[in-house]
Amino acid sequence: MSDEPINELLDSAYSQSGTITFLDGPSSPETYTVTKSNKLIGAQIRLNSREQKVLAACISLINPQGEYPNGLTVELDDEHIQTLTGIEKRHIYRFIDKAARSFHSIPIETPGKREGTVDIINIAHRSQYDPETRKFKITFHEDMHDELLKLSQYTSVELQYLVILSSKYSIRLYEILSKQYNQKKGGIQYFKTTLDALYFPLGLKDLNGKPLTASYIKDYTSFKRRVLDPACKEISSNTNLVVSFEPYRVGRSIAGITFVIRPKSKIIEKSFILPDHYDKLIIEDALKFLNIKQAIHDKWIKLFDEQVIKSNIFYCARKVVEGADIKNPTAYTQLLLKQNIANLPDIANPFSDKYKHNKDGKEFVKRVVLPIWWMLPAELRFELSKVSGFSVHPKTASFYKGFITSAKNDSYDEAEVLFDSDSALDEWSNN
Repeated sequence: MSDEPINELLDSAYSQSGTITFLDGPSSPETYTVTKSNKLIGAQIRLNSREQKVLAACISLINPQGEYPNGLTVELDDEHIQTLTGIEKRHIYRFIDKAARSFHSIPIETPGKREGTVDIINIAHRSQYDPETRKFKITFHEDMHDELLKLSQYTSVELQYLVILSSKYSIRLYEILSKQYNQKKGGIQYFKTTLDALYFPLGLKDLNGKPLTASYIKDYTSFKRRVLDPACKEISSNTNLVVSFEPYRVGRSIAGITFVIRPKSKIIEKSFILPDHYDKLIIEDALKFLNIKQAIHDKWIKLFDEQVIKSNIFYCARKVVEGADIKNPTAYTQLLLKQNIANLPDIANPFSDKYKHNKDGKEFVKRVVLPIWWMLPAELRFELSKVSGFSVHPKTASFYKGFITSAKNDSYDEAEVLFDSDSALDEWSNN
């Protein structure tokens, strides 16, 4: 069972004559929670993103602990559809007609009890749109009742996160990862899954392994570029979760994915929006968000260039938004400023993803390169920023290899004594 609470029927929705709808007045996705059985979360639902959003909005009005003796019939008007899904009113008529047909004709498929069998559930017993009243009504199939009511194994997600996602793969992956995260609530969670187990609920393969959209899964690189990368980026930017992933191999072949799921602070979600570039950062808002005192910032102004301050505060804020556990943002930003970390190229930044799985390289950069980077000739810095590593540039290769060899024979501390940053500066600065 998920640890997420199942909400009681919200005050802004009500049931009248067997139809669940809204009270008059504006409604917001922030008010509603979508609760489904874990069976539905792991099912294959081949709906597009807009159809998934409308379906989620309808489910969010159902009280999973409620009694519905006359069945589950949900009604939304154009205003509700626009507010809850982001679909503009002028597009609703054309879209909802197709959606009504999809809910009536596209089934939900889940693995059956015996291997190789499929359990098929119809979404709607009836779905219709009245262009005169501009109201959409769906009566859920009775088989759906077991997946929406009186649940023992379920997952709850907030509607506001589902409706802001633009891709059908983002929506489905967010539900799958939410299910995994909610089972062990708190901290950083790891979810390891095979590619085939992921392809099915995303609608890329059927239960027998037959490709449904072959071009997306012809190889891992294509799947990563077209599905995983954009979905994880969108989830991390727009929901309460920060998601990253790494492939794992069986033999020489990539067999699956390990997702890393981090929670995002409510403070981040509600009160601070990180712009896409540091130039757009409002310093006062960032300082408040990071709990950095104005007096500290005033001291930095006397020591560092304005661009350096702004870019490094932005760097710190981005790390926090992405879920990094930075206990003292003031001290962390001070460290960033001292070495101007935010403006380092990846090759000179020991904290970059470039060194995520390269401890030797990370130690070399942290102990030797970082203290002297901004003292190196500008031409050399430019050349190094364009190569794959210090081992391939003719001016730095021998020094790098000497450090690594010494570290392997003894220790990083001993390597740092023999190949220190001052020696590197002298050697690399000579023509």
